[in-house]
Amino acid sequence: MFSAWFEQLGDLDDLQQAMEHCEAAVSATPPDHPARVATYNNLGNVFCWRFGRLGDLSDLQQTITYGEAAVAVTTKDHSYLALRYNNMSNNCYQRFDRIGNINDLQQAIKYAEAALSSTPSNHRNPISRYIYLATYNNLGNMLCIRFRRIGDLDDLQQAIRRREVARAASPQNHPDQATICNSLGDMFSWRFD
Repeated sequence: MFSAWFEQLGDLDDLQQAMEHCEAAVSATPPDHPARVATYNNLGNVFCWRFGRLGDLSDLQQTITYGEAAVAVTTKDHSYLALRYNNMSNNCYQRFDRIGNINDLQQAIKYAEAALSSTPSNHRNPISRYIYLATYNNLGNMLCIRFRRIGDLDDLQQAIRRREVARAASPQNHPDQATICNSLGDMFSWRFD
């Protein structure tokens, strides 16, 4: 409830209340209880929101720590596994973007690939479809960044393939179509160079 208030009103006191309640939930939930995954995930989300608001790197680290814990206790057939991998990919990428450690980019790519392999084959429901498209798009971006950083042409080839999949899977009127096509143009020009 406090996290919803924070999302609506942006009051840091609500976020602090949400954090305290989520920490209490983690402490009160036995390690083998099925609700443990949700408590880790929720606490990680609260730290992520605070990082987004205050920019404190320790909050991002806590987001990653609780995200890893949520992934570790999520069963392989759970419908939210791909979403959790995608969140981990985004969080590791944010840390790379903030401090520039290539290992964070490697982790982000690894989690994005895990998200894609965990996305249900019948990704027709809106959540799975969103994760599928966003992850392909993000993975293309990250591979392109790694290419620009390291210079491995295979990363650029993979980035182009991922972006082409995202473009083909997106409806023609999707708001990201122009961005995807523009990025593909950049990638092909880099390959030409």
